[in-house]
Amino acid sequence: MVQDFKFGLEQNYPNPFDGSTRIEFVIPSSGQVRFFVNDVVGRQVYESTSLYSEGRNTISFNKGNLSSGVYYYGIEYNGQRRLRKMILK
Repeated sequence: MVQDFKFGLEQNYPNPFDGSTRIEFVIPSSGQVRFFVNDVVGRQVYESTSLYSEGRNTISFNKGNLSSGVYYYGIEYNGQRRLRKMILK
């Protein structure tokens, strides 16, 4: 059976979070994915780019020195972008 993976980004868990959170996403074929986090006014506060395998993948995000509040995280893959909101306690 061949699986037809679509490009998608799941809600982080836990949310709200304190310390670290897990973010799952799906890509249709192996490739480079840019993960980013923006603050509520749109300033980028974190970015990383890595190669990922086809299918479901997980990113563990640690808050680092970010303050409590609302953030938007997203991924870019093959010219497409997906965004979601997360809350840091």
